[in-house]
Amino acid sequence: MSASPITPAVLAEAVEAVRRAIDPGSDIHATAAYRRHVAGVLGERAIRLAAARARGTACLSASSGLDRPFPERWKGVWGGGSRMIPMEVRLRVNGREHTRAVPPRLLLSDFLRHHLGLTGTHVGCEHGVCGACTVLLDGEAVRSCLLFAVQVDGAELTTVEGLEGADGQLHPIQQAFHEMHALQCGFCTPGFLVSVLAFLRDVPAPSDDEIRLGLAGNLCRCTGYQNIVRAVRRASELLADRRPPA
Repeated sequence: MSASPITPAVLAEAVEAVRRAIDPGSDIHATAAYRRHVAGVLGERAIRLAAARARGTACLSASSGLDRPFPERWKGVWGGGSRMIPMEVRLRVNGREHTRAVPPRLLLSDFLRHHLGLTGTHVGCEHGVCGACTVLLDGEAVRSCLLFAVQVDGAELTTVEGLEGADGQLHPIQQAFHEMHALQCGFCTPGFLVSVLAFLRDVPAPSDDEIRLGLAGNLCRCTGYQNIVRAVRRASELLADRRPPA
């Protein structure tokens, strides 16, 4: 029995079915409408990839489903079946250069923890919801559980370990969290610290409403949000004291 061809009409119908089937929420990172749109885009990619694999023409770059593309030099390296050829990744993490050969399916969060020993990047939900695995990728806050290590080849990363000064001195954001008792179990804290670093760079003197909006993408399991808001307010003050006068 032969399969029906995947025509543009069939593909469009499948994508629309995906979008109707989900009921996403909105937060600081994306609106519900955007997430519904992305679900359709990823659904279309998955269908196209499945068809390409059936024809034997699939390549690694077609399977990412994420905004950051795979480097051109890695296209067409699908190893067949479930086997993937290890690839060399060169990147800079917390000011240090690293080169590793890693499986293409290795998540960035696992790469940081198990290959570089940077265990401050915590793995919580593994769905990009809790924010515990947040790192800075070329200065922007990203979920490391949603990226493959091979996608950050050539990039600059900052993890929570990169906040501390060379002499062991706490970063102003870390100092603020300490002063305001903005941590309980501490599991979510690294993600908050890195997220706040990017947030205060973009909004150096936020209001409390802006702080709450800026923190909406990070979940605290101990519900210590009041002190975290105070810590962000305090961190903005400490960072302002370090800025040269205008």
